[in-house]
Amino acid sequence: MSAPAQLSDFVRDALAAGIGREVIRNRLQDAGWSAAEAENALAAWADPEGRLPPMPRPQPSYSAREALFYALKFLALIVVVWNVQALGSDLIERLAPRDYVPYVSRWSIANLIVFTPVFIGLHLYTLRLTRQDAAKRRSPVRIWLGNIGQFIAVLTLLGIATTVIGTWLSNALDMQLALNLALLSVISVLVALFFRAELATK
Repeated sequence: MSAPAQLSDFVRDALAAGIGREVIRNRLQDAGWSAAEAENALAAWADPEGRLPPMPRPQPSYSAREALFYALKFLALIVVVWNVQALGSDLIERLAPRDYVPYVSRWSIANLIVFTPVFIGLHLYTLRLTRQDAAKRRSPVRIWLGNIGQFIAVLTLLGIATTVIGTWLSNALDMQLALNLALLSVISVLVALFFRAELATK
């Protein structure tokens, strides 16, 4: 998050005058700015060198087109993951059938045929953009969606753990449920690792 212009100008002028960062930080907090606001304002400027004034550091930026690409990539990944899970569950149902066997394979296959190339194409495109322009790695949309993806994956893993414990204590954990939960766990871990790798290059 970028600092307000007035605060940013003050920090720039103070650094240019040779005042230390710790002194600036303390003065800002004494004036009512929060520690996070003071730190963000200081982080936006590099220390002056010689006759050069403080240099501004790169700040996160994004465009509507960029937001569209990352949002579509995120949506495509959700659709792919959802339907991989559905196909896996359908296969488990067929291998260990109960009284009711849901049939989702055709729709899941159709969704995967459409959305898997979309996801791969957008991923390769955004990967190329970040390699060509390092500023793209600081995209707030990219970082936000990456963190949301990790949050959903971790939340799913916690839900799986709760389900395993609850059904085991209730003697309701059969082979079919265990296989479904194991499949969902693997998918969730892979999704979490994918978004972690995405954020690691920010």
